[in-house]
Amino acid sequence: AIGIDWDYAAYWHKKMVNAYYYDQKISINGADPIPLGGYSTDRYTDLAIEYIKRRSDEENPWYLWLCYASPHSPQTPAKRHQGALGDKKVTIPESFNQPRVGKPNYVQKRPMPKISSIESLVRQYHECILSIDEGVGRLVECLKETEQLDNTLIIFTSDQGLAMGHHGHVKKKNAPYDATLNSPLIFRYPASF
Repeated sequence: AIGIDWDYAAYWHKKMVNAYYYDQKISINGADPIPLGGYSTDRYTDLAIEYIKRRSDEENPWYLWLCYASPHSPQTPAKRHQGALGDKKVTIPESFNQPRVGKPNYVQKRPMPKISSIESLVRQYHECILSIDEGVGRLVECLKETEQLDNTLIIFTSDQGLAMGHHGHVKKKNAPYDATLNSPLIFRYPASF
């Protein structure tokens, strides 16, 4: 709803399924899709920084909603982060081997995943998160450079958690367990203190 809800919108082209990392196309202000180019987390950060810089001289408040596609499956870290965690030990959740007796049928019938597949998934997932960490850092730095950091409300959150072996679930995000229900929620607004 450009011109109604948003002044500017760059969004992932909806017909592209599972192109979360490379080969994405985006629509800018409702125009025909164009290639995003590069690693999506980096490119979305670039677009957000351009927006912040454009709005830095205005007196009116602005709103930026940035949604990273990472770390959706299939988790694909940026090339610079592939293997970054090396052989670091991955802790398998205590609930992984808990008995399934008395659990819902869908839990009891799920095949038990291999520990090696969980370890690989956890490494890839966290290697994807490294680019988000960098992107958020770049955004904060841009806000500092444009002297907007101290009067900008930053809210960081996620749409859900993700089971990484918890209760025998892998990549499950809609089970009634803490691992899938918990998600980050961080507020930063120094002007309110």
